[in-house]
Amino acid sequence: MNSSKKNIVIFSMTGGFGHIRAGQALLEFAKENLSQVSVTHVNIADMSPALKDFFAVVYDSASRKLPFVWAALYKASDSRSLALVFKKMFGAQLSLKRKFTRYLLEKKPDGIIFTNVVSLSL
Repeated sequence: MNSSKKNIVIFSMTGGFGHIRAGQALLEFAKENLSQVSVTHVNIADMSPALKDFFAVVYDSASRKLPFVWAALYKASDSRSLALVFKKMFGAQLSLKRKFTRYLLEKKPDGIIFTNVVSLSL
């Protein structure tokens, strides 16, 4: 990698609402239009098998059988409130925080893009 290139990391997380697709779209745009930028897209759920399983079961089940719950949560909360909820939820997920921190220390990005509020809380 050319050291003069800016290094950007896009963090998404499996959980519906198109966050992974949004991250992929940003990555593709950068590849096609920003040759001076090195961009990596990471699905945070891949860092934690337990988290990936949780979202696969809970999100998929709830979104298909109880879509009104997701709609109510989305309408009733702003992103800061949701970030606090997820921060408390993942407070016990120390292993994920450690992996996330190690990843950032290793990559040393110049910029970070979060496509959803869950990954922002880390």
